[in-house]
Amino acid sequence: MTKKLCSKKRLLSFLMALVCVISSCFPIAFAEEEKSLEELQDRYEEIEKDIQENQEKLDEVQQDIKTNEQKLDELNSQIDSIEEQIGLLDESIDILNGDIDDLQGDINVTTEDINRINIQIADIEAQMVSAEPLMEETKTLLLSRIRENYMSGGNGSTLELLLSSDDMSSFFARKELVTRVSERDNELIAELSDKLVELAELQKENEAQKAELEGKRAELDVQMNSLTDKQDDLESSLDSQKKKKNNVTGKKDEVKYLLEDLDKDSDAYKAAIKRQEKERAELEAEIENAIKSQGSTENDVPDEEF
Repeated sequence: MTKKLCSKKRLLSFLMALVCVISSCFPIAFAEEEKSLEELQDRYEEIEKDIQENQEKLDEVQQDIKTNEQKLDELNSQIDSIEEQIGLLDESIDILNGDIDDLQGDINVTTEDINRINIQIADIEAQMVSAEPLMEETKTLLLSRIRENYMSGGNGSTLELLLSSDDMSSFFARKELVTRVSERDNELIAELSDKLVELAELQKENEAQKAELEGKRAELDVQMNSLTDKQDDLESSLDSQKKKKNNVTGKKDEVKYLLEDLDKDSDAYKAAIKRQEKERAELEAEIENAIKSQGSTENDVPDEEF
């Protein structure tokens, strides 16, 4: 309550007392005016009470607005932090996906190498299988020739060839043929043996390389499993953070709606107070006019009537 209003109230109380004294002397003349002043004063006090109540409600609403604005700031801060975490998780997942792609490339290359080695091993095994019958056939043929030579009475000696030859040309021709056949048989056996040894060594090398590649692929598979597990954990964390963000965003929306309602209430209380203050000002003017009117009536009373 302002100082001016207090002064008006004190003046109003004094005048009301004065009116009561005068009306006791002139009850008929001032009965209607006294009632009017009482009604004005009662209405004035009602308006004062309404203004005070609305001001108290306005203060409460503004305090609620302040509290919810602070809550909104906190929720916005939480959302900012969650969004930062989501960004970091997205970056981590992108990096991890790159690592997975690179590792998958290594696995694919290693798998292709293993497949290539398997083809080589299968080819070597096929060559060994095909060479074994030829080796056995060559051995059988050689044994047959040795047996035939033995059954003929010797080892194809020079004397035997000479006696069985018609002339010297035939002798040298048969000797050269026997020698060449024997050398070719030996060469063929040696070639087949060397080929089988070579194939066996190559197969052994390929088997060792295959084992090494399979070990490497096993290690890569372990790394891949580790990366995929980590990827699952990151994606789970990402889903959790997104749900958390949705929850906080929902709370934020609730607070925003509440603030909108509180702002409406605040505006309504402010408008009510403004209207009531206007009515109070108008009532003050009426009271002052009534007091002035009552004072003029008192001055018109002749002194001798008292």
